[in-house]
Amino acid sequence: MCALALIDKYNSAPGYFDDGDNTPVGGDPKKLATAFGASDSREALAEILKSEDYVFASERHEAIADALGLSSPFCCMGFNSVKAGGFPQGITKKDFVAVK
Repeated sequence: MCALALIDKYNSAPGYFDDGDNTPVGGDPKKLATAFGASDSREALAEILKSEDYVFASERHEAIADALGLSSPFCCMGFNSVKAGGFPQGITKKDFVAVK
């Protein structure tokens, strides 16, 4: 059995539900970059994580994906979207791998 441990925590808008301060808190760009093998993206990730300029979380997710060198069309897709066939333009079921 594998033990799970929280190694980082991030909130892009901590005051969203109580009209408090929405300055992003947490998020370690070094840990995030290391997890994705993208150590050269630390500075970009630091800017993205602390920025208050994103209106929608999906915009921040896309910026993080781009900084990590990941395919951004996939960054905001959930299991139900994939299962229902709701793929971004140019993406098909063949672009996915099923794992159990």
